[in-house]
Amino acid sequence: MTFYDEEELKNLFHYLTQNETVSAYTASKESILFGLQNYALGIPKEDLAYLLNKITLKKEEVITFDEFKKFWQSNINK
Repeated sequence: MTFYDEEELKNLFHYLTQNETVSAYTASKESILFGLQNYALGIPKEDLAYLLNKITLKKEEVITFDEFKKFWQSNINK
């Protein structure tokens, strides 16, 4: 998984959720899963599978940017 700084991850989060509002740092789990499956074409398959699994197992139906960041960073450090 590629290292992204904070701003790059925020941009990726907004791109994946198709959220144009920069101040919105939460998204539905469904929208982030859809974004990863359909828009994250540059992410290696094993990294994508890791993220999809982590997000799918999350009990809440909303994912925050901080949670997304934690999943992304844990994938880098695995």
